[in-house]
Amino acid sequence: PSAGKSAFVGTLAMKLQLTLPVLLYSTELPREEVFVRFAAHVMGFPWREGLKGKVSREDMVAAVKGLRIKIIGSDNIDRANPLGQLSHAIEEIKATFGVAPVVIVDYVQMLTRGSDDVRSAVGEITMGLRIISQVYDCVVLAVFSTGRAFYGDSAKVLTLREGNDPTAYLAAAKRAGALRPGGGGRGA
Repeated sequence: PSAGKSAFVGTLAMKLQLTLPVLLYSTELPREEVFVRFAAHVMGFPWREGLKGKVSREDMVAAVKGLRIKIIGSDNIDRANPLGQLSHAIEEIKATFGVAPVVIVDYVQMLTRGSDDVRSAVGEITMGLRIISQVYDCVVLAVFSTGRAFYGDSAKVLTLREGNDPTAYLAAAKRAGALRPGGGGRGA
């Protein structure tokens, strides 16, 4: 939790959009927050200031106008058909730029909300993302959060944070064999 996954994804999207369009599918953050984070990156202000209204919306819009990043936020995800929504957005971007975007899903587990069998649901979504990658000849970066044992256990998280050791969160990660690329329902 709070290890900087979305910040990493945002930085990566900013670099990638210099050469290819990017479709950022944020399952955790609302579209406005992702937008403000990109504006903050371009303009150099703390992103929380943008959310508090301390930075002009007009200035933020002008700052990100040239970015080749389409954002689908958690507040406008089609939970009934997320892969169909992704496919449609890829087609729109391809029609605009003449090339398929790099697709970033941040993060996959959130698409399994309401599922009794998260592992199977992640497997299905991963298979769908793989098919999308093949059909549209595009790169799909699917971000997973694997240290689930620490989520919801505030005592474990507090212990990690109190140590002030930036590598302490590595203890929360699953061992390397727990998730395998293309592992038939085991993640990617």
